[in-house]
Amino acid sequence: MKLQRRTEQLHTINTFSHQVSASLSMSQVVESALKGIMDHIACDRALLFLCQDDDLILTGVYPKELSSQETCSSPRVGKCLCGLAASQGKPIFSSDINTDPLYCLEECKQAGIRSFAALPMRSGENVLGVLGIASIEERDFTELSAFLEALSGEISISVQNSHLYEQAQREIMDREKAEQALAERVTELNAIHHITNAMSSKLETEALLQFIVDRACVLLKTPTCAIVLPDEDSGGMICQAGTQRLTGARIPAGQGIVGRTYRLGTSQIVLDTSKDPDNYPLTEEQDRVTQSMLASPLVVEDQPIGVLAMGSERKMAFTERDLALLETIASHAAIAIYNARLFEQAQAEIAERRHAEARAEHLLNQQVSINHLSLALGQTRDLNIIYRTIYEHIKGLMDAVAFVVSFFDTETRLIHASFVANGGILPDASALPPIPLAEDGTGPQSRVIISGEPLYVPDFRKAIEKHRTVYTVKDDGTIVEGLPTENATEEYVKSILYAPMKIAGETIGVMQVQSKRLDAYSQEDLDLVAGLANV
Repeated sequence: MKLQRRTEQLHTINTFSHQVSASLSMSQVVESALKGIMDHIACDRALLFLCQDDDLILTGVYPKELSSQETCSSPRVGKCLCGLAASQGKPIFSSDINTDPLYCLEECKQAGIRSFAALPMRSGENVLGVLGIASIEERDFTELSAFLEALSGEISISVQNSHLYEQAQREIMDREKAEQALAERVTELNAIHHITNAMSSKLETEALLQFIVDRACVLLKTPTCAIVLPDEDSGGMICQAGTQRLTGARIPAGQGIVGRTYRLGTSQIVLDTSKDPDNYPLTEEQDRVTQSMLASPLVVEDQPIGVLAMGSERKMAFTERDLALLETIASHAAIAIYNARLFEQAQAEIAERRHAEARAEHLLNQQVSINHLSLALGQTRDLNIIYRTIYEHIKGLMDAVAFVVSFFDTETRLIHASFVANGGILPDASALPPIPLAEDGTGPQSRVIISGEPLYVPDFRKAIEKHRTVYTVKDDGTIVEGLPTENATEEYVKSILYAPMKIAGETIGVMQVQSKRLDAYSQEDLDLVAGLANV
């Protein structure tokens, strides 16, 4: 009986080894290990902790549907059964944790656990983590000590391999892709290798999708191919790249062979589409020419992001070998699409950050300019000198062919020009007739005086088409009523910044900065002038 039992255990260990080593993904290793422990030990709980400094991090639990209250928290190395197993590097068993003084956490007790085994997972002298096995009924796990240590050892090897694999993935990604392609189909290594390398170099999503479609058609020798992705707007799916005018075609949610592939997350081979109950052609033309189909989900981190589908005008056109090749292409395509999306997202974030940094620098420069101007203005009480200093300062920061300062007389309700600069000419401001305040705020200056807020007029001619009181300062300094005609040889003001000048919160006048270019200014320029108007 002992020999038979030992033989069964060796067979179980061999089977278990194949299960946990079937994948190099840490999540899949942990899941396979815990499920295998549950199957082979017939316990009630299986937990896996990985060491991180002085803590044991709960990495997996089985059954997976257990709530957080039914699993234990992450103990520290040297504390409780799992922590002691990690610090001592040897198994710790307890037939009744309720009376065991070594057990110090309450979660397992509250979950009804009675017996527990903690087995260290070792790699040489290092402890990688701890495997926890729990039973609701009292059970003597020491009877299976050697068997459990052997299973723990197999998990240790797979966990160590997963760590090495993840490290290698970061260092030799291109080589790893080639090795994966070689493992799946040696005879197609070169083709897959070239496609993979080409995809990894394309970081613009639209171009990448069309490249995948074109290369898949060549490799599988079929004229019809489509990449179908979820459509957030409709909730269904949309062909983002395809042959034979398929691009843009839509599929209702869950419909068609493509929808089934996406929903189930499994590849499909349909040798006669007319007999498939889920057949939902993207277009009428496709319905006529597509007699058989292949479809493979595009999967990233166990989540489908779309479907790569192929079609043929012949029935029975595809084989399982073709499906395997499509799955290989789809696996690489999914990663490339995911990376391209990340790249575009990163580019957008970089652009946004640069814009924010530029704006912050601009605002800082504005504040520095205001401070410098304040120092300069503090040395004089002559208004003309003050206005000329402000104008010269503004000209160094933005396009400012003209500069006007006006004051509002609250008794007469008139707006009087106090200072005018037109390039290097300083016309007599008193020659500009006063402008009555438009009580409805329709005039630009009236609007600023009434609202107390700065105003940007990117197209001055259009903005004042309905206003009667308009004056123009010509290049020679003369002042004329109205605007120049549009076909006049002399350029005229086309965009203006208006900023209120305030004392004790009351608007007493308006400062204008003018340009002969349409839409010459930005919000930052308006903010700067508004700041300078109240220095």
